[in-house]
Amino acid sequence: MFTRAWVVELILDLLGYTADKDLCDLKLVEPACGGGAFLAVVASRISASCQAHQRPITDAIAAVRAFDLLDRNVEQSRTLVAETLQEGGWGPEDARKVAEAWVTRGD
Repeated sequence: MFTRAWVVELILDLLGYTADKDLCDLKLVEPACGGGAFLAVVASRISASCQAHQRPITDAIAAVRAFDLLDRNVEQSRTLVAETLQEGGWGPEDARKVAEAWVTRGD
């Protein structure tokens, strides 16, 4: 990952993209997700937001759209998102479903 987690945290904080808000209702676009540095933090925040607002993680399927040109980056990012969501207490099937919806190969 190229971007340090603390930098991602700072940027998202400055944008007001925080777990106290209902992040399922916001839209975030990551045009070049790479290894998933931003997506890991975003997934963690969305997970906490869903729990705080008593929503299932599948409500966040349309909350993020991330793209990358390289298949390996897409797979790495999907895996990272799914693992982050599972660490947040969500089941593997829902975590995988969300990760696959969020991350796409494309430009």
